[in-house]
Amino acid sequence: MRVFGRWSGPAAGSFTLEDGGQRIVFSPAQPFFAGEMVTVSVNKKLLSALGTPLEKGYFWQYGIKTAPGSLQQNKIETIELRLPGESWIQTYGAYAGDLNNDGHSDITAVNEQTDDVRILLNNGAGQFPTTSAPWIWGQARPVPVKRAILTTTAKLTW
Repeated sequence: MRVFGRWSGPAAGSFTLEDGGQRIVFSPAQPFFAGEMVTVSVNKKLLSALGTPLEKGYFWQYGIKTAPGSLQQNKIETIELRLPGESWIQTYGAYAGDLNNDGHSDITAVNEQTDDVRILLNNGAGQFPTTSAPWIWGQARPVPVKRAILTTTAKLTW
C-alpha cells in the first residue's frame, strides 16, 4: 500500500487491521496539509492472512478538509527568486510542497531565461532564507508547457 499527499509527499505511518482483518486503517505519522489531495494505492500482490492475493489493485483519492480562512489577505513579504547579480530570469511556474520531508511546505519556481528551477526550503517558521538553483543534468531544461514538455528525465541535485 502507498499513501501519498500532493504537497506532503509519501506519507509515513502505521497500518492496522480492523473488522476481523477485513479493513486496513492507515494512521499517518504527521497530519496532511489542509486542503491537500491524498492518493492511496493498493497493489494486487497484497496478500490476505490466508496468503491469497487481491483479485485486482485499488486506487482512490480524497481531499483533506480545508482550513478556515477569508479572502481578506494582506501582503506579508516578497520572496526574491533572483540570485545575486541576476536580472531577468522569467519565472513561469511555481509549486509548493514538502521537498525535504520535514513537514513544511517548500517552494520551487521554474525559470525560462536562466534554464533552471529555483528551490526555496522553508526554515520551519514560514520563511525561505536561501534560494538555490541546482544544476539540471543532461539535455533537459525547463520550458513552458505551452511550448513543449521535458523530453529528457531531469535529475536535480542540491
